[in-house]
Amino acid sequence: MSRYIFALNVPEPASGKIRALMDRVAKITGLEAPYRTRPPYITLFPPVEAEEEDIQRIAKHLARNLPPMSFTTDEIHPFGKKYLSLQPKVPLALAEQWISACKIIREVPGYVRGRYEGENTLHITLARHTSSIFDKAYPRIKRLRVEPIEFIATLLVVYKEDQDGNWKCVGSFYMTGI
Repeated sequence: MSRYIFALNVPEPASGKIRALMDRVAKITGLEAPYRTRPPYITLFPPVEAEEEDIQRIAKHLARNLPPMSFTTDEIHPFGKKYLSLQPKVPLALAEQWISACKIIREVPGYVRGRYEGENTLHITLARHTSSIFDKAYPRIKRLRVEPIEFIATLLVVYKEDQDGNWKCVGSFYMTGI
C-alpha cells in the first residue's frame, strides 16, 4: 500500500497569486516554497493509505459526482506550529459536498485512518515543517496582507508519495457532477 492525497486544482491566475504568496512566506521563514515540488492545490483529504486501483476508482467516482467548485481565500492560518496555510471560505453547499466526498474516501478498501484526519480542513499549504521557526516567523507572517484570491476548481487531482517522501501526480479528473 502507498499513501495518497486527494486534492482540488488551483487554476491560473489564482495559482500564480498563491505562488507569489508562498514566495513571500518563504522569504520570512527561510523554507522552500511548496510549489517548488508540486503546484498549489486544495487538500481535500489528508494522506490515505490504500492500493492505487482503489484510489483511482474512488477518484473517478468523486469527479463524476463533484461539480466545479468556487473558492475565495484571503487569510493565513497555522496548523499548530507545523504548517501555514490558506483556508478557503466554504459555503454550506460546498461543505456538504466535501463531507460526502470524505465519507466516500473512508470507504476505500484497506483504508487506514490518518493521523491528520481529525483536524482536516480544506486548505492550501503555504509552508511546511515550520515548527523550528514558527515563534520567530509567525508574528511577521500573520501581518501579511492577502488580497482575496478567487477561483473555480475543476480538477480532482491524486498525488502519490514515493519512497523518498515526494508527492507525484498519478491522476487528474475533471469534476462533472451536478
